[in-house]
Amino acid sequence: MQFLCDENLPKAFIVALRHAGHQVDWAREQFPTWSDSQLLEIAETRGLILLTFDKGFLQLAQQRRNGLCNAGVIVYRIHPAIAERLLGSIPVIESVGRGWIGYVCTLTVDGVKSRIAVNQGC
Repeated sequence: MQFLCDENLPKAFIVALRHAGHQVDWAREQFPTWSDSQLLEIAETRGLILLTFDKGFLQLAQQRRNGLCNAGVIVYRIHPAIAERLLGSIPVIESVGRGWIGYVCTLTVDGVKSRIAVNQGC
């Protein structure tokens, strides 16, 4: 799968995703000065799943004129925000695959907590 990870995700988690064979762009490396709206736009343009701890992405996605037609957002609500706690989410993410497209989902240690469609206008 192809991901765009927000700068707030730990490096060890980024490394684990890459080691699992996923293509991962990390905002801290590739887009260090970009705003959240710019990150969401690049995810939409490239058809990426954006991973973040920032729940503000739901509002950004809902405010888009055409919603998210090619991207999806997974907002982690896992604390503490350390790689060891996030690693268990990789199989969950993989099992849904491209099914994240058009949604902002909240992911906890127990799985998907909410799934909000933001694909109006697609």
